[in-house]
Amino acid sequence: MKKALCLVLGIIFIGLSAPVFAADANIKGTVKLTRAERRAKKAEIKALKKKYKKISKDMPIIYALEEIKKSPAKTTYRRILGINQTQKPMRIEFKNLADINKIYTNSETISKIKWGREHIYISDRHKKAPAETLAVSIAGMSVHTDKKNSVNEETYAWATEAVLWDYFSKLNPEIKNYDSTLTEREEALKTLYLKSPRDAKYIVNTVRKNNAHIKYQWESKGFTHREYKEKMQKLLEVHNDVKGMQISAPEAAPVEEVNSNADVKSADTAQTEVNADKTCAPVVQNTENTENADEKPEIDLKLYDVLRPDVPQGTDI
Repeated sequence: MKKALCLVLGIIFIGLSAPVFAADANIKGTVKLTRAERRAKKAEIKALKKKYKKISKDMPIIYALEEIKKSPAKTTYRRILGINQTQKPMRIEFKNLADINKIYTNSETISKIKWGREHIYISDRHKKAPAETLAVSIAGMSVHTDKKNSVNEETYAWATEAVLWDYFSKLNPEIKNYDSTLTEREEALKTLYLKSPRDAKYIVNTVRKNNAHIKYQWESKGFTHREYKEKMQKLLEVHNDVKGMQISAPEAAPVEEVNSNADVKSADTAQTEVNADKTCAPVVQNTENTENADEKPEIDLKLYDVLRPDVPQGTDI
């Protein structure tokens, strides 16, 4: 009787235990796979941090730099790495801009020359912004490599943002869904540029209205009228390449409409600089001395798949 009872208890014990041990084995297998993925990700991050250690330690910014590298902004990328007037790599980081100065409280990005090196500070409100969005803002600020600014220089910086935003938002329309003042800014700049890409006159007028301290300062180092004209021509060529990008679309994908009526902040809320430091202040649309300023720019609506096209060759910004 005792032997029978022990046999029954043994069978019950084995029956209950077996599934538990099997489940444990499956869990361990899953953990090993996850660890492998984590190791690969860790190795990737370590390699990127080593690559950009002189520029930034923030991974969102590092991913943004990788986006710039893959974009038409080859000259911009090289400038960030150190091929600029300072001959030093730029330093880029997130920061509460109000800690630098209260006048920057509502700014998105600012640029300062410290210790003979350009420092770009991005508002820490944008730590979760898409890499492409950060890339556009960084590219615009990287234009400034000394303490002096001008209408030509600021116009080129804003136009660079507009063209790159057009490029990235066509490749990945989802970036426009990031709800922030930074997205509003880039959409507004793109709208202004697309209205008159040949001379960027709407951006010129807005720069002069939004930056009173440089309103009559047309030229700066690297941005004489001749140099400015050449740079803007290259920018126009990139814009035309971007406009002509042929990217096939998934059949079921809905049409992404471009908002040509991007919200533009009023002049009363515009951030005005009081020194020679460059800032990425809110954009104010100006209709002063312009014809048909209320006309909507004609933007070619297209559908795009997730494949990145070849970067246009021969022209970069």
